[in-house]
Amino acid sequence: MAGCMQLDNQDRAALRALDDFTISADGEIATVAGKMKVEVVRPADEGGDRLWLTIRLPGGEDLNVRIQRTALLQQCGVEADES
Repeated sequence: MAGCMQLDNQDRAALRALDDFTISADGEIATVAGKMKVEVVRPADEGGDRLWLTIRLPGGEDLNVRIQRTALLQQCGVEADES
């Protein structure tokens, strides 16, 4: 995978609103696991404007999803940073 940006306070707030995500020690990967495992990263090579989600289904198959970061922040009620 390409280099990833650290998840900032906005990202962390959105992920807390969704579920009890654990953030990796390097601050680059958020993971929540149950019957499914979901990992979220913010690739640097896309300018930090997208999030990559990998959803590991109970059968072991991976579902890879790309979403606009601003869409997640908006849906979770996290105010966008103007800087």
